[in-house]
Amino acid sequence: MEHFEYVVASNKEFEQTIEAIDAELKKIAFKIVARINIHENILAKGYDFKKKVSVLEICNAGEAYEILSLGTEVSIFLPCKITVTEDENGVNVRLPRPTFLLNQYGKEEWNKIADKVEGLMISVMDAAAK
Repeated sequence: MEHFEYVVASNKEFEQTIEAIDAELKKIAFKIVARINIHENILAKGYDFKKKVSVLEICNAGEAYEILSLGTEVSIFLPCKITVTEDENGVNVRLPRPTFLLNQYGKEEWNKIADKVEGLMISVMDAAAK
């Protein structure tokens, strides 16, 4: 059974992991279009929160164009998200699998693009975590 998420443990510190993801993405013409530091928002509201959680919104205009040209319904899954978390167990990088999400529609054209993008994201994550 295919899992909803792909997870890899990072050998780097939290910020170094994000920098490494950014560098790997640039190699394949993807980029981080937004970074949401959830832990900072929680701390700013006065909560004692010891973990770090950043959501990275990832995009490649060409890939987005290709899939949106097949149907705008898929826009709810864009851009791709990679999260970087840090807790007492270390730093982890997570991806909700595009194949898992888009396979729900049963459209072969979407599945092909999702498979391609997922493979790229997993390669980025694996390289960045080393």
